[in-house]
Amino acid sequence: MKTSHVLKKSACIALSAALLLPAVPAFAADGTTKDETVYVFLNPDGTVTSQTVSSWVHSDGGIRSVREEVALQNIRNVKNAAAPQLDGGVLTWDMDGNDAYYTGTSDKTPPVTAAISYKLDGEEISPQELAGKSGRVEITIALQNNLSRQATVGGESRTIYTPFIVAGVADLPTDHFSNVTCEGGSVLSEGQNQIVAFVASPGLKESLGHSASLVEDTVGFSMQEQFTIQADATDFELGSIMLGATGELPLEKLKEASSAGEVSEALDSLKSATDQLFDGTSQLADATGLFADKMGQFDQGIAELGSGAGELKDGTGLLVSGVQELGGKLGLGMGQLREGSAQLAAGSQELLTGVNGYTTQVEGKVGELAEKLDGVGTQLDGVKTQVAADKQALIDGMTQAGTEVKVTLGGDMTALGQSIGAYVAAVNADPAATQAEKEAAALMWQQFNQLKTDLESHGKTLQSISTAAQSLGKTVDGVFATVGKEFGDAKTELAATQKALAEYGKKLRDGAKDVSDGAAALQEGVAAGAKDAKDGVGRLQQGADDLNEGASKLQRGAEDARAASSQLAEAADTLRDKTGELNEGMEAYKTTGIDPMCSELGDLTGDLDELLEVKDLLVEQSEAFTSYSGSPEGSEVNTKFLLKTSEIKEKEEAKPVVLATENTQKKGLWERIKGIFVK
Repeated sequence: MKTSHVLKKSACIALSAALLLPAVPAFAADGTTKDETVYVFLNPDGTVTSQTVSSWVHSDGGIRSVREEVALQNIRNVKNAAAPQLDGGVLTWDMDGNDAYYTGTSDKTPPVTAAISYKLDGEEISPQELAGKSGRVEITIALQNNLSRQATVGGESRTIYTPFIVAGVADLPTDHFSNVTCEGGSVLSEGQNQIVAFVASPGLKESLGHSASLVEDTVGFSMQEQFTIQADATDFELGSIMLGATGELPLEKLKEASSAGEVSEALDSLKSATDQLFDGTSQLADATGLFADKMGQFDQGIAELGSGAGELKDGTGLLVSGVQELGGKLGLGMGQLREGSAQLAAGSQELLTGVNGYTTQVEGKVGELAEKLDGVGTQLDGVKTQVAADKQALIDGMTQAGTEVKVTLGGDMTALGQSIGAYVAAVNADPAATQAEKEAAALMWQQFNQLKTDLESHGKTLQSISTAAQSLGKTVDGVFATVGKEFGDAKTELAATQKALAEYGKKLRDGAKDVSDGAAALQEGVAAGAKDAKDGVGRLQQGADDLNEGASKLQRGAEDARAASSQLAEAADTLRDKTGELNEGMEAYKTTGIDPMCSELGDLTGDLDELLEVKDLLVEQSEAFTSYSGSPEGSEVNTKFLLKTSEIKEKEEAKPVVLATENTQKKGLWERIKGIFVK
């Protein structure tokens, strides 16, 4: 994969820098450290020709106090003229300062070596014969870990190798090579250079046993120990192949690795959580389905609400129109009522005047009536009876009418009409009445009838007046009977009759006055009632307008709610579909993903236990490797290996090998890699 290649490139470059830059080792508790770099010189086929160990020892207490057991020959101080002192394999320094820089040679077998073979066009060939040839070239580099011990893993014996990380670099310049590839490695271009780089950990695959495939599959780290470089060569010529190796590993991180039991518990938790999540998505799907159904019903209800709001709006519109029409008609009726009450007041005033004149005339004519009593006979008796009846009815009717009119617009209008009618009839029947009196009586009757017609058109109130008048008529009938009897005895009781007429005349005048006062009060009451009615109609109109406006707002709100509920219903349907898809996906994730994975990983817990056991052995093996050439007791040691093959050229000129000085370490990374040795 591309990511794996990038990681390998980065690891290779970083490791090369770590091998070549001056190291700052971790300090021990007593302040003594050692940094050693082992330079291993190889033939082109990977066989070792020589080894040089470059060491830097530092002591906070001074270098004189340092005693170091070393397995080196030809030890030489490279910093100053002070000679090293070697006695029985123990190295000491007779000099001031805190640091010692020295080199030495070794004939030990390096912990990591390489076997390098060559092919030209598919045939094996020695590196010396390959120089100057052209064709398809294969260079195979097989790495070998030489530090191991036997250990028991899972009840069986296994070889556990000291873990080393090896980075390899080879430069195939473009003037001699093209179409360069390396399976398991990377090809980096730098100007005319084509740098092949690879990273490996030789021996790790054998140490892991059958758990190696688990690491390769899960971590993505290749256990490859052999790398083949292929290229089209022209006049084959190859510089040094460089290999860097270090045993400095992040042991603390490895020590912190968890047990397989914790992994198993985590798998159980994952499966339980997945089961709960699946149950939750199932419940969610059911709930969203129910929600979508209810939202459909809700949307239908909102539609019906909108329809009802529209009907309400239409109804309130009709109500506003009806109130306006009612106000117009009521205004017209109240105008007519005011006009009629004014006419009634005027007529009642004329009635009072007429009654006064009438009673005066009657009293004046009593004497004449007595004189003509014998002459007029039955007619006079009838007139007296009628007049007596009229007076009594008028008195009682007007009194009752005056009282009722003040409260209910004249509950005794019927009785009043009967009284006025009786009066008119009496006037018309009275031969002594003048034409003016008859016309006034006729006008009064006409105005009363007009007023009665107007009042009867406005409701039950005037009807109650008629009912009351009828009741009063019955009373008047009784009075008429009494008057008839009195007139029957007129001849013998004339004096008493004259006296009674005087009294009745007074009552009639008082009644007429009451009628006049009542009519005036009625006029005032009608005026006040008209104002109240107008105000009431205004308030009713305002209420109807407000109701209509509220109905309009309700209709608009219902329309907006309808639009929103439709969208919400659609969203609910979508939510139901998507949660259904989610539930189906969750079911597939559980049945085809998590459940099989947990089953398979559960089967691997045994492999994980074995892998963790091997991890502990690797940590022990790494910690056991402290130094290559030896070190002061209790010191912290940092050891690196740099392996370099000799160049392959058609005509190779031998030059003396000289170790790089401090100044050469200040060059660029690639120049430092190529310039480790100067020939």
